[in-house]
Amino acid sequence: MEITFVGTGSGKVSLERYFSSFLLSVPEYNLLVDAGDGASRALEQSRIDFNAINSVLFSHFHPDHLNGISSLIIQMKMRKRAIPLQLIVHERLTEKLEEFLETGYVFKERLGFELSILGFKPQESFFLSDNLSFKAVENSHLKKYEGTFDVYKAGKDKSLLASAGFLFIGESIKVFYTGDAADKSDLYLFKNEAPEILISEVTHIEFSDLLQAVKEQRSIRKTFLTHIGDEESLKLQLERLPLSEREKFVIAFDGMKKDLASPF
Repeated sequence: MEITFVGTGSGKVSLERYFSSFLLSVPEYNLLVDAGDGASRALEQSRIDFNAINSVLFSHFHPDHLNGISSLIIQMKMRKRAIPLQLIVHERLTEKLEEFLETGYVFKERLGFELSILGFKPQESFFLSDNLSFKAVENSHLKKYEGTFDVYKAGKDKSLLASAGFLFIGESIKVFYTGDAADKSDLYLFKNEAPEILISEVTHIEFSDLLQAVKEQRSIRKTFLTHIGDEESLKLQLERLPLSEREKFVIAFDGMKKDLASPF
């Protein structure tokens, strides 16, 4: 399984980093995880063929994870895409995504290729290919909005408040992606699954909590840090660690590629 970090920035616009997104590649299958503003340009910068992407998985609907998908689909159309494309979201969000696409005049009937929107069920395996599947577990990232719905949007559908972390399972590797988090408990969503690789955001959690989570989950041999806001602070915190601990962390950058199954 190979990963390409397409974007590694936080939700704050940066000239150095696109919004957080990555591509997982196994033989004959490519999964893009999240597609925020500028996703098409970020993919182009990483020299990734839009039309080689088989599916796009969304962790949640914040703009830095969602708002680039309409443009990306149109770019695929302009490049004469022929193969089907799957968009995969929490099962509560399938209709919301279709509505979102239509506000950008993305109509399935006019694309020239098959576009489907599929819903995943938390805790259940979702098979993408013979060599790649995933499980999702809801995290706490969007719980901060529950009070807003209760006070200002009473009676409105709370289905938008769906956010997840993921365990990606390849032939010989398990990769835990936190998604955007909110609480240190989000770092332990798959503690019983023994993931070897952790991809963790570092904007919404304390680095000390991440460090402790990595220590406690002994199966994790390498942690990639993404969704980066204050890079200098992150570097300083890593520099304070003993070399044996520091070597377990990698600050990801846009365009970085790694074979996750190989030793580092």
